[in-house]
Amino acid sequence: MKRHSSVLGAIALFLFGLCPVFAHAGCAISTIVGTYGYSATGYNVTHPGTPTPHVLALAGTYTFNGDGTVNRAFTISFEGVIQSATDSGTYTVNADCSGTMAFNVYFGLETYNLTIVGGGNAIHFINSTTGIVLAGRMEKQ
Repeated sequence: MKRHSSVLGAIALFLFGLCPVFAHAGCAISTIVGTYGYSATGYNVTHPGTPTPHVLALAGTYTFNGDGTVNRAFTISFEGVIQSATDSGTYTVNADCSGTMAFNVYFGLETYNLTIVGGGNAIHFINSTTGIVLAGRMEKQ
């Protein structure tokens, strides 16, 4: 009986501890350190009653500093008017590879939900600020 339990214990250790199929690497704030290039498209619908939303397109970089701070530099097309900007904010990363970013901008707090993929090689994001519909993908440079 003792031999069977030690064999079963070894099998369980292999399957749930050492076997890559069952291992879960997870994420931490250090998973997304460095600069990522991105592009995103969407709409600004912050003006209720406006007959059509305002079209947005952005391209630029996010630089995650490994300490919960993030810098971004981007060019935005807002209804065809082109502007460039830089600013900084904060980010969090959860063990399940989800996360958030936040930036204090002229209209208040701009927030994003993140999904980290490929061990941090790419991040899918969606703007979670009320009135903005914007989604994109960033890739590690």
